[in-house]
Amino acid sequence: MGCTRQSEAAPDAGVPGARALGDASVPEGPPPPLDAARGDAPREPVPTEVAAIERGEEGSRLVVIDVQAQRVRRAGPWEPDLGSPGWSPDGAHLVYRRGSELLQALDGQPAHGLVKGIPMPADAPAYVFHPDSTEVTVVLQATVERIPLERPGAVGMRPGKVPLPSGCLPFDALWRPDGRTLDVLCNAASGSESPQVKHVRFDARVGKMVSRQVRGVHRLVGWDREHGLLAAGPVETGAGERIGALGDAGMLRPLRPPPDEAEAPGEYIQGYLPSRRWFASVQSGEDSSDPVVLSLSPLGSGAARRWLTGFPRLADLSLRAFGGWVAFIDHAPGFASGGEAGGDVYLVLAGSEDARLVLRSRPEAGVFYRSPTPRPSPAAR
Repeated sequence: MGCTRQSEAAPDAGVPGARALGDASVPEGPPPPLDAARGDAPREPVPTEVAAIERGEEGSRLVVIDVQAQRVRRAGPWEPDLGSPGWSPDGAHLVYRRGSELLQALDGQPAHGLVKGIPMPADAPAYVFHPDSTEVTVVLQATVERIPLERPGAVGMRPGKVPLPSGCLPFDALWRPDGRTLDVLCNAASGSESPQVKHVRFDARVGKMVSRQVRGVHRLVGWDREHGLLAAGPVETGAGERIGALGDAGMLRPLRPPPDEAEAPGEYIQGYLPSRRWFASVQSGEDSSDPVVLSLSPLGSGAARRWLTGFPRLADLSLRAFGGWVAFIDHAPGFASGGEAGGDVYLVLAGSEDARLVLRSRPEAGVFYRSPTPRPSPAAR
């Protein structure tokens, strides 16, 4: 299979609130209501490229899509079990997973292997970029490693292990915006049936760490300039998650009021946008084929609002810690149940309903896309 090419850009009449991308200009009209309310979300140019995983009869491959031309600009070799592409904050580095290995994509050269031993599945990123884009930090089976990106494979550039408490198995990591502190969550053996969760705070300036036990926390979400470290944990009753600030006492301090009704559908946190100070969540359904109910909510007591209502089968939402553009997949009718095969690639400015088609899948040829992620531009930082 060669590069896919789209026909003349045309509005996507089959999806309400969507239009094709014919150019790389900023969308016309006022910014989304939540932008105007905050006054702190700068307008950004449309990303010029989107990385994604293309799936076909020969396996899967990493592709970089030219947004304006609506076609694949470059593609890697067909391989099994690819996933989780991601750009560094400055847009200079692109990494992705091949099974339990993390690789760096290089223009005109074979991909450079960075590290092996990442827990499966390949769709779970298990890595985070340093804010200055000089390294990627990877969560392995029993360690967390910092890997330089400036000169891959250069003499003297060696991975560095982050110190962790003895017997503590890491499962999540997050750099704070200043690039000085790395937060890690790990499971520590205990006498009970369930392991204790520890929060490790690593000071990269002096190479030392401190740890403490935390309760009601199962993953890190982001950093907020007012509330500090944000995390997600289970709700007290029923299904779903809650978002909160991880305080000094090691407890999650909720930042949103609980649902009015105990029987309300559970919501699951999808990500946090610090420049807007909103987080995205989806309501759980009884079946994987149920429509997706996606909402944007501010931290605090402000009202949530539905987002991307014209895409009830969206997936793979790429909420990033920098920039306001988000890519996602639309599972059009006729795609595999639950969206395992993939779908069409779209771009949208966070908070807007003006989603724009980037590249269509070709179901008749067995070609679908997964895990799209837009390339950041300097204006997005």
